[in-house]
Amino acid sequence: RAKEAEEPQRKSVALKPEAPLLRINLGQTLISLGDRAKVEEGVKELKIALSREGDNAVAWRVMAEGYDKLGENGQARLATAEAYVSMGAPEEAYVFARRAQDLLTKNSIEWRRASDIVLVSEPAARQQQKRRG
Repeated sequence: RAKEAEEPQRKSVALKPEAPLLRINLGQTLISLGDRAKVEEGVKELKIALSREGDNAVAWRVMAEGYDKLGENGQARLATAEAYVSMGAPEEAYVFARRAQDLLTKNSIEWRRASDIVLVSEPAARQQQKRRG
């Protein structure tokens, strides 16, 4: 019932614009509507929320969905990697950050962030693989 939720969620953000969770809810609603302009707006709302609450795994997951709907595959993989970082899952973060690197423009800000995640996650991912045998 995203169409019905859109207006009340817009109002909640207008009343309390500094609240990241309200922006995350609005972003998720806009992305679920599927209209390209609304998806783009939803991604913007999530960026604002994540600037205040950067470790919110749900926001990163929804961001990945938004980027995927926009056809921005590298950004979607990077957002997924960020979600896994936020959840404390370095092996999965490593996998998605490597995928993001392959899809993003080399040396862009996003590519560098994916590289940071790879560097930080790789030792933990290797350790996990050793435990599996």
